[in-house]
Amino acid sequence: MDEKEFIGLLKNKDESAFKTLVSTYKNLIANITYKFFFNLQDTEDITQEVFIEIFNSISRFNEKSSLKSWIYKITVSKSIDRIRSQKRQKRFHQVISIFGKEFEDFHNQIADNSNPHNLLENKEDLNELILKINELPENQRIALTLSKLNSISQKEVSEIMQITEGAVEALVFRAKKKLKLTLNKS
Repeated sequence: MDEKEFIGLLKNKDESAFKTLVSTYKNLIANITYKFFFNLQDTEDITQEVFIEIFNSISRFNEKSSLKSWIYKITVSKSIDRIRSQKRQKRFHQVISIFGKEFEDFHNQIADNSNPHNLLENKEDLNELILKINELPENQRIALTLSKLNSISQKEVSEIMQITEGAVEALVFRAKKKLKLTLNKS
């Protein structure tokens, strides 16, 4: 069955098609969401909200983009809505992102180090990194999280964010640069 036919079944509220949609996309949605929150409860809640949104709005899906890109957009939107809501309620959930080799080296150092004093120091460094990531402008945080942590191609990120591939590249570059500058000042 091709995508157009599958979307037609979804628009007709076909239960079997919706079950297929859930089994096909639940891990993808959960992975993206988890990398925004690093919290299983939020991941489960958002994943469920995404499927409810898909079910309720599939009839309005205009098929200008792929079904997968549309689902990415809904997932990012629901994640950002949750972040905004938590900020308004002053209950911050930490958004962590990987930005190149520096973070990978830092992460490996934490994992390999069993000295309690060093682990505490590294935890403080990680918390500082999380705080700095939270200070990034929203578009930079989204582009960085999707492209670096979720390994989504620039083309797909550009479709999700509805910007050009060059704009995605620029956002990621600026996010990395800003993180490096603010972390070096600390």
